[in-house]
Amino acid sequence: MYMKKILRFVLLLLGSLLLLSAAAMVPLMTALKPLTIEAGESLPEPAAFSRFPFLTFALDGEVAPQIADTSVPGEYEITLRVMGIPYQTVLTISDTVSPAVEAVARSCFLGEELEIGDFVRVKDVTQTTLSYVFPPDFSLPGEQIVEICAVDLGGNQTLAEVPLTVWGISLDVTVEAGTSPEDVFAQIVDAVAGDVIWEDAAEQFDLHQPGEQDVPFLLDGREVVMHLTVVDTVAPHATVQMVSVLRGGSAEPTDFLRSIHDMTDVTVSFAELPDFSNPGLKTVHLRLTDAAGNVTELSASARVYAAPAVCTLEMGTFTPESLREFLLCGEKLTLDDTQIAHPTPGEVKLSLITPRGEELMQTVIFTDSYPPVGRPQNRTVYFGETLEARAFVAYAADSTSLTMTYTDGNIPDFEEVGAHSVSVTLTDMGGNTLELTAQLTVLPDTEPPVIYGAENKVIYLGETVSYLRGVSAWDNCDQSVEVKVDSSKVRIRQVGEYSVTYTATDRSGNVAEKTVTLSVREANFDSLNAIADEILQSILRDGMTEVQRARAIYDWVEANMSYTAYADKTDYVAAAFYGFRNKRGDCFVYYAMSRVLLTRAGFENLEIQRNIPNKPHFWNLVKVDGNWYHFDTCPHYAAHPLDAFLLTDREVREYSENHVADYYSFDASLYPATP
Repeated sequence: MYMKKILRFVLLLLGSLLLLSAAAMVPLMTALKPLTIEAGESLPEPAAFSRFPFLTFALDGEVAPQIADTSVPGEYEITLRVMGIPYQTVLTISDTVSPAVEAVARSCFLGEELEIGDFVRVKDVTQTTLSYVFPPDFSLPGEQIVEICAVDLGGNQTLAEVPLTVWGISLDVTVEAGTSPEDVFAQIVDAVAGDVIWEDAAEQFDLHQPGEQDVPFLLDGREVVMHLTVVDTVAPHATVQMVSVLRGGSAEPTDFLRSIHDMTDVTVSFAELPDFSNPGLKTVHLRLTDAAGNVTELSASARVYAAPAVCTLEMGTFTPESLREFLLCGEKLTLDDTQIAHPTPGEVKLSLITPRGEELMQTVIFTDSYPPVGRPQNRTVYFGETLEARAFVAYAADSTSLTMTYTDGNIPDFEEVGAHSVSVTLTDMGGNTLELTAQLTVLPDTEPPVIYGAENKVIYLGETVSYLRGVSAWDNCDQSVEVKVDSSKVRIRQVGEYSVTYTATDRSGNVAEKTVTLSVREANFDSLNAIADEILQSILRDGMTEVQRARAIYDWVEANMSYTAYADKTDYVAAAFYGFRNKRGDCFVYYAMSRVLLTRAGFENLEIQRNIPNKPHFWNLVKVDGNWYHFDTCPHYAAHPLDAFLLTDREVREYSENHVADYYSFDASLYPATP
């Protein structure tokens, strides 16, 4: 085994030596042979260049790009190596095949030039050059043959004859402004036999504006550019109309034209600036110029009215009649008098209507350059009493309305006893001012307030009492004054007579005090309740709603009572007994009877009093279906009747404001609110 390996090594060594000897004996120029291939064929393998099959060659480095793609004819040196020894040979790339040329029939517009490559489609391995043998004439309408020669890098030539149609219409198109896109392209469609697509192109150009623009469209799938020139050679045409103008006024040139006809934008101006300063008929000269500079001159008429377009008037120098006469100047123009009924300083636009129905705007500037006139007056007040600024003005006059204020906001001190100087400024609507000086005398206030509504009162065990209901205080200076009550001695759960003291203090420190007696008595309602229950049994029925039950009570009291004076306002039980027995009484008796009936019928209710001094009035608040309402069975004035059943706060307030002043005046903070 070992001997076999040695023998194999020796044989390989001897073979290598023989090869080296043979290579050394082969001449350098005869080891490789040159090769020739057709352009476009693949590059031969290295072995194809060897003259001796037993020699294996390899490329020496990279092959040049032009050899690798074999697209360029010529002779190229190639270096190959075998066993590290370089050898050179030649590769020849030849081109013996002529280009394949396909003729493409073409059409074009007059003056449009096509490229030579538009006429043929060429196929060849090598680069091909095109040239005209018989060139086209794009200025000659009709059909012609174009001859083209295609030459490749190998010098091989191919001739091609191509038909060319030149349409008898140019792509340089000139049209008059206003021509429709359809008319423009109709010329092209009528002149060619190809497939024209121009819908998208029609949106890209403006045939109303003079100028040049390029418009692309498709012809047989090829994009063609039309050079479009829009011209305007026609002057504008217009219809004129008469215009009415106020004296000294103005009008726009376009006001004199009823209509304008032109395919481009038209500018209208005055050929001569008209003079409207004098009334009468005037001739106005107009100039119309379109976008291309074409000019038309026309004449129109203007009726100038004597009424001024702008006028200035001083407030107070005219009456409504003289103002109207001044504004119209005798012309037969219609003026709405409401526009000048109450003039104020400033600028006013008036609408004047001509006999032809035209509206003319008149500007009137009302001025106010004269200050007000006036006379001051001295005033005397008590401590704390205040006055408005106008109280110090005895007389004031101006052509416009006036505002009266304390000068520079210096309000006098009405709480400083003595004499003071007071300055009041009168300002009219024109901003003119007059300053008046008067004297204010502040007298000390030594008169205490007067307490009203604080009277002896009777309640029964188990009832509650509202001490301030119906109680108020009035001061000669401060008017309404807060009332405070001291009920600390009262024991409402214990029968007895108790003192309740009311006090009211004005700003000067004057104090009013009034002490009344609150009587707490043993409750014995059996006979009173028996009377009420008998009445309720006769007027209430099963199944009645709360509203129906309350209405039955209201109607019974109203129907069975008549109004008469009743002095005692301290004991509602006694008042109710009196009413049930005598069927008469005042508002307190009506209230008391309603209170007993409502309570026995299961309605929660409250006493409510008017808070006007020396003008007492009593009525009920009743809770029906979860809400509080006013319930007043006492008769109202015959001239101002009122069904006072379940009224809201808003309804009684409206009655007090619009029918009987302060009839239902009360302190809402002391009572529950109605819906």
